[in-house]
Amino acid sequence: MLKNLDVQITPLYTGHVQIDADASPFNNSGTKKEHVSWTYKNFDGYNPMFVYLGQEGWSIAAELHPGSWNGQREFGFVIERAHETARELTTLPLLWRLDSQHDALDNLVQLVEQDGSDFIIKVE
Repeated sequence: MLKNLDVQITPLYTGHVQIDADASPFNNSGTKKEHVSWTYKNFDGYNPMFVYLGQEGWSIAAELHPGSWNGQREFGFVIERAHETARELTTLPLLWRLDSQHDALDNLVQLVEQDGSDFIIKVE
């Protein structure tokens, strides 16, 4: 849809287009929904993964996971899919901005191997 609409994607002052990815627990305490489970935020819910592109924050990926799902689990697939989508929308260099849960060797290797991608990963 974003490609068909030819949306504007504004880069940072560095010339990079940012990709922000993070899990964001949803509180579903007191419900009887399927796959609701205890999250790292200490409530029952889901732990979806969201990926946004550019300063506009275009959503390029969203995955619903059970609350007990670790955001790093199968994150390589998220990187691969989001990278492909980003490349359909821009040829500018990409800057991945990730939370400390993604400070893993597998992620670093995968990000380094991408064409024109840089990254910042929070370290605690």
